[in-house]
Amino acid sequence: MPNVLFVVENNYFPRDARVYNECLTVSEQSANQCYVLAPRSSQQREKFHEKIGDITCIRYPSFESSSTGGLFIEYAVAAISFFCLIPLITFHYRIKIIHVANQPDFILPLVSWLKLFRIKFVFDHHDIAITTFSSKVDSDKLFFKVLSPILKAFEQFSLNLADTVIATNYSFKEYDMTINNRLNIIVVRNSNKKQYQTIDQIHKQSSDVLQLVYFGIIGSDAASGVTNLITLSKHLRDSTIPFKIHVIGDGPGLKALVRQVETEKMQRFFEFHGFLTIEETFKKMIHYDFGIVTLNDSDKGHLHTAMKIMDYMCCGVPVCSLKLKEQMFSTGGIGIHAKNFEDMAKKIILTFADGKRYEMLREETLKHFNDNLCWEKQAQILIDGYSRLIN
Repeated sequence: MPNVLFVVENNYFPRDARVYNECLTVSEQSANQCYVLAPRSSQQREKFHEKIGDITCIRYPSFESSSTGGLFIEYAVAAISFFCLIPLITFHYRIKIIHVANQPDFILPLVSWLKLFRIKFVFDHHDIAITTFSSKVDSDKLFFKVLSPILKAFEQFSLNLADTVIATNYSFKEYDMTINNRLNIIVVRNSNKKQYQTIDQIHKQSSDVLQLVYFGIIGSDAASGVTNLITLSKHLRDSTIPFKIHVIGDGPGLKALVRQVETEKMQRFFEFHGFLTIEETFKKMIHYDFGIVTLNDSDKGHLHTAMKIMDYMCCGVPVCSLKLKEQMFSTGGIGIHAKNFEDMAKKIILTFADGKRYEMLREETLKHFNDNLCWEKQAQILIDGYSRLIN
C-alpha cells in the first residue's frame, strides 16, 4: 500500500478514536508509512512532531473557542496550516493518498490541485456541516443565510473530488447519494475493538447507587444537548432513587456545564472526571449501569451516530437515548430509547429495578456490539475499500 496522509482538524491525535483506528488499521496493512496532520493541544503539551508506533504525527498550532468569532479564527489558522503543510508533507514523504476527515469541508478544496500529481483523495464524512452549523447558529440570521451556501458548496466539491467517500452510517450514505449517486461510498462506523467476548468476562462492581455515565467531547452547541444531563438528573432526583452521573471528557462546553450544575445545586449528583484515556475510561466504564446519549431531537441527532454508543456497548453498558433514527439503528433497538428525558428517567428506574431484565439487557448490548459494530468488522470494510482504491 502506498504512503498515506491522514488530515484531521476538529480533534487531537491520537485522541480522535476514529482517525486513530483507521490510521492504525491502514498502517498495519501497509508496507509503507502512514502520516497524520492534526492540531496540537497546548494544554496536553503535545509535540509538534512525534512517532506514535509506526505512525508519524505532525501537528500545527491550533486555536479553540466555543464562540462564533473563535471558530472563524480556528478555521483560519487551520486553513493556512493545511494550505502550506499538506503539499510539503505530500512531496517530502511521497504521499499517494490523502485521507481527509471532515469537518471542516474546505480541506480538499484547498489542495485540489494535487490531483494533477495523481494523488488520490479519501473524504471521510464524519459530520454533515450544514446540520452542525444550524445547531450552533440560528437559521433565521443573515450570518447563517450567507454562510450556509458556502458550506454546502465545499461539501459538494469535496464529495465530487474524492476518489472514495467514507460514510459513518447509512443515513450519511443516503445523504451523500442525493448529491451524486455515482459516488464510490463505503460505510465504516465509528467503533472500538472488542473488549470482552462474553458478559461473564466483565467483573462489574455492584452498588446500591444507580451509576450513570456520559463519555465524550462536551460540546457547547444546542444539538449536543449536554445540559440534558441536568434535566435527567432532576427527574431522577424527584423519584428519590439514589444515583450518580459520571461525566468523563472535556471540551468547550465543560465549564458552562459545571457552572450550571452548581447553579442548580445538583453537585452531589455529579462527578466530573475530566479527560481520561480510552484505556482508563474502559476500566471505569464496566462498573456503570447505563450510558447516556444527550443528543436532542434534531437533524443532527437523527443523522449522526454518537461515538459514545460504541464506547458504552463494547463494555456491556446499556445505552439510553431519545428515539433518534441513527441511535436506534446503531443499537439495534437494544437499550432505552425514550420520547423525552423524563420518560428516559422512568424507563431507567423500571429497568434497573428488574435485576433479571437488566442483566439480560447487558448481555444483549455486548453481543450486538461484538456481532455487528466492533472495529474488527469495520477495519475489514476499510481495507477492502483501500484495496479497490489502489487497484
